[in-house]
Amino acid sequence: MFFQFAAWNQNADPNFDPPLEWIEALFRIHPQTLLNALELYFATRAMPDDYPPHYDIPPDYFPHIEGQPPLRRQILDAPVNMRFYHIMYAYLIENTRAFEIFDRVMREYAAGERFETPDPQTALWLRTTEALFHRDLPSGNAMALTSWQRPDLRSIRRNTYYRLLGLDLNHGLDGNRAYPFEKPVAANRDFVPVFEAFLREVWRGIMNAQNQIGPNETDNSAIADQVRRLREMLLVRRRNGNLVREEFWSVVTMSWFHLTLAQDTPIVRALKAEATSPGDRLRKIGERVGVPVHARADNMFNMAFPIADVLTFIETDPNSANVAGAPGYYLPGGPNPQLPTDMRTIITHWSAATGRDIKATRVNTGSALPSGSMQALPATPSAALRLPSRVSEAAYREM
Repeated sequence: MFFQFAAWNQNADPNFDPPLEWIEALFRIHPQTLLNALELYFATRAMPDDYPPHYDIPPDYFPHIEGQPPLRRQILDAPVNMRFYHIMYAYLIENTRAFEIFDRVMREYAAGERFETPDPQTALWLRTTEALFHRDLPSGNAMALTSWQRPDLRSIRRNTYYRLLGLDLNHGLDGNRAYPFEKPVAANRDFVPVFEAFLREVWRGIMNAQNQIGPNETDNSAIADQVRRLREMLLVRRRNGNLVREEFWSVVTMSWFHLTLAQDTPIVRALKAEATSPGDRLRKIGERVGVPVHARADNMFNMAFPIADVLTFIETDPNSANVAGAPGYYLPGGPNPQLPTDMRTIITHWSAATGRDIKATRVNTGSALPSGSMQALPATPSAALRLPSRVSEAAYREM
């Protein structure tokens, strides 16, 4: 989300690796202007035909919204198939503990002088972050989710992750206590086992594509069947635009902190956390405030964009579950040329993050797997990370 905004604000094509000066320029925009831009983005996003429009302010008002002219114009002129990132993107970024770590940073700056007095750029980032993500938004705003019925945004996000993905975050409250949120009966608890079965079948296709002798064990029907199951379970939760605002604001929130970690931004420099990857920057900031980063944060950052792209393709392309199109997930030359590269990236980093080697064995998709969050992992040093090119309660406890 904010990666796109950083590029559009420069009249440039969206780039998942924006230079530092683009990010700093975005951070200088007034928070109300950013909220206006997000309203425009939400109102002009691509929607399936059966979704009702979710205009939370009158549509006639949008052309008159004040704001940065380049950003406003780029949003309005964006292709009609413009979409925000998938909910899995938000889940992976939040699971690194980025939100908790920056929440502690905000608290330290607001309540005392443990750190050096912030310079103007850092103070502006702190103000904008607090204005956007640490207070209730005005009623009528598309992103205004809190109410007497659900006063806690963190619980709202966890409820959304659970309903769409069958996953909880690895971390809870202090003292290793579970974070309280509603876990409804209608939730996609089978998402992780089905998704991992899909990854294993795609990996078989990748390996057999290189097999010049011997039997070819690729099962395109199995790939198509797992895609169909993923597509159906995700779309059934989204009927009539259900959860669209929750997904949107979850993605917006996590993309802000992801973008903050993408380069040595003012707040990163202020905390003396300069590094070469988002995971290492987050680890250093976590050490400053006493909140440990997830041991596999690098893997989560590295697959966040690819996994969002693949799941969005599965949900939105009517041919994504066709047997004839199954080779497009593991062979180049398909209608979506990025798919094979994304699948390799996901398989590698999902295996590392969960501790379950997707490349090793097949799973019996009829077997019961617990639902909740991803498997606990030992603490290990973060590996180097490049920005992407472009999982069951007890058993998945720590991803």
